[in-house]
Amino acid sequence: MNRLAIVAVVLFYTSCCGLHTEITYEYKGTVIKRIDECGITSFYYNDEKGRIYATYSGIGGDFSGLLKFEDDGGVMILSGNGAFYTESADGTVTVLSEFGPYYVAQSEKGNFGFQRILSGEEPEFDGSVCKIMFPAIVEKNKNEEIKQEIKIVYNIDENEWW
Repeated sequence: MNRLAIVAVVLFYTSCCGLHTEITYEYKGTVIKRIDECGITSFYYNDEKGRIYATYSGIGGDFSGLLKFEDDGGVMILSGNGAFYTESADGTVTVLSEFGPYYVAQSEKGNFGFQRILSGEEPEFDGSVCKIMFPAIVEKNKNEEIKQEIKIVYNIDENEWW
């Protein structure tokens, strides 16, 4: 009976993540809010409904890419690493690879999109581009090395150790 109780406790604690990291990226009045919770990183555009998100799990589970801000308020997530999806305001989920390499959601405030890129296709780091990756602490360290005009505020959960 003791073994069963130990197994139940281990399963309970390993299935409950509790991670909650928030990052805000702001460039010329355009805001992207990122929330990391238990294997999902969501990107929200100017507090609108709907999101673009990445999923990851297990050892080596991660994603990486870039956020590219445009002067007209548009933002593109550029990535060649990770499983990305979009969820519209009505809850419809779409695998972004089904759209090919490019997806854009239009809004009154600007365009928010995703583009799959290959190594070597990265844009120039001209002040309107920053790195995005999981874990967030690695991203923070990488972005500190880049000259940029994007204001980034990190609220990294102390439990984010991987």
